[in-house]
Parts: sequence; structure tokens; C-alpha cells
Amino acid sequence: MNTRFSFPPPRSRASTARAFPPRRRQRAFSLLEITGVLGLLTILAGLALPSLLQQLSELARRQEGERLSQIGQGLREYILRTRQVPALNTLASNVAEVLGWPVRWVQETATGQPRAFLYDPQLQIGTTTAATLPYVQTTSGAATINGARCLIVSTLGAPLPSVIGNPGTNAVTVFNLLWDTPDGTQPPGWVWGGEWREILVQRVNLQPLFTRVVLNNNHIRFGRYSVDNTNAPVALTTNSFTAFFLGRTQLGLHGDGTGPLQAVQLVPSSASGGAACSWNPRCRGAPATTSRPRTRSSCPARPTCTRWAA
Repeated sequence: MNTRFSFPPPRSRASTARAFPPRRRQRAFSLLEITGVLGLLTILAGLALPSLLQQLSELARRQEGERLSQIGQGLREYILRTRQVPALNTLASNVAEVLGWPVRWVQETATGQPRAFLYDPQLQIGTTTAATLPYVQTTSGAATINGARCLIVSTLGAPLPSVIGNPGTNAVTVFNLLWDTPDGTQPPGWVWGGEWREILVQRVNLQPLFTRVVLNNNHIRFGRYSVDNTNAPVALTTNSFTAFFLGRTQLGLHGDGTGPLQAVQLVPSSASGGAACSWNPRCRGAPATTSRPRTRSSCPARPTCTRWAA
């Protein structure tokens, strides 16, 4: 059996050229052109960089300012919740607990620079001074309040001036200069290698957290009062009794001896003035939860509390 194979006729060069046209050589950039483009990009970057850096700096400054404000508010909230003004060695952990933050977030900035916490060296809350903090509120309250201020200082650039962390005998002057000098301004006589606008100061005034309270008897016998615990009243030793108590404190007004609890008053927070409470310790009427006394003759008037402006 004979098998025959047939092959197509060979193509001519012309038809092959038409089927596969020759590739054109692409023109490359010359070294001069590349250098020119790079130079133009460098000029544009140089023009945009200062604006970009300024925007990043303002963003960091705004974020740090917000963080400082939150720390200050956390300190106020801790004081009102616990009826205590913390010492410096526990302040960061106390505030972190209130805010729900890691302690490091209170102690350091986002760039890892440590913050400085300072109390007014002349602080005095009752018998407690800046050196003997913490202050813990008792049934006696505080007879006087002076210099109840705290500073939180941070830096966005170079480390803080050493005089802030170690003021020595100039502690009062250093604190007052930081408190009074406007933000971004160099305190008089200070020298520092960084830019003063990179230092941020949060000023926390603790004075408004305390309210002056006056307790008056409407009887010749002294009644009793309680502070945050109506099961532990103490005798009123003088009339009128005056002291400073923290806002949100619950004052219970009791009768004398074994007299019942007549009323519970909440001390207002952030008061610029004070509050006065008057009651008759000889009242033998119903407890404070009842809408009115049992007998009008034994308790002619329910306890009253009023506020006054500073």
C-alpha cells in the first residue's frame, strides 16, 4: 500500500513580511530628560514638604492636647469618685484606672516622651499639704482650701527642661510660671534647646471640686450628721459647722442621740459658692424616705438646704 503526503507550497518572502511586520524600536528617555524630571520632582517635593510637616505637627499637637484634656478630666473624676486627691506617685495609675487606659498612655506621649505631673507646692487641703498627699475626705471635711492646682506638662519634641522635673528651691516660682505663661511662650528667664510651641500644658484647677458646706441646728441641742455612710453619724460639735466637702458627697442629717435619719443631701460639684443645711435634731418624725413627718408638733419643719453664689 502506497501512502502519499502532500505539503503546502512554501510562502514567499513578501507574504511572510506581511504576516509578521518588523517591530519598531521604542525610543528611550535620555539621561538629560530623566535628570530634568527628577529635578522637577525635587522642586515640587521641596515646596510641598514644609506644608506637609506643618500639618503633621499641628495634628500631633491637637492629638496631644486632646489626650491631656482627657487626663485632666480623668483626674477630676477620680477625685469625685473616691473622695481622694492622689499623691504624685499613684496619680498616673489612678487616672488610667478611671479612663480604662494602660498606665503608659498616661505617663508618656505617643512618641514616648515622659509627661511631668506637678502639684502646686503651696497646696493645702485641710491639714494635708502637697508633701503629705493623698488627701482623704473624712467626716470633718477640710477647714481650708488653698493652692488646689495640678499641672500636666508634655513635649512634642526635645525632652522637657530639667527645671520642670527638678525645680529645687524654686518649686513655687517654676509652678507659677508654667501656670501663668501662655502656651507656646517662653517663660521669663528660662533657657531650653527646643521650640517652646512644642510644650503643652494642661492646667487642672481642683478648687471647684470642693463646696463650702454650713450645717445649722434649729434647736439648742446638737444633732448628728454623716458623710457617705448614714450608718456612721457623728455629733455636730458646733453651730454653725463649716467645712469644705467634695462634690457628690452624701450628707446625712440625723437627730440627736438615737434620733432617726431625717434627710440625705447631695453636695453639688463644681460649685462656685456653697450650701447651707438647717434641721431640727430633736425631730422624732419619720425617716428621710418618708414624704412627711409623723407628727407636725414634734417636727415642725423638714430639713432644708440652700445654695449661694460666691
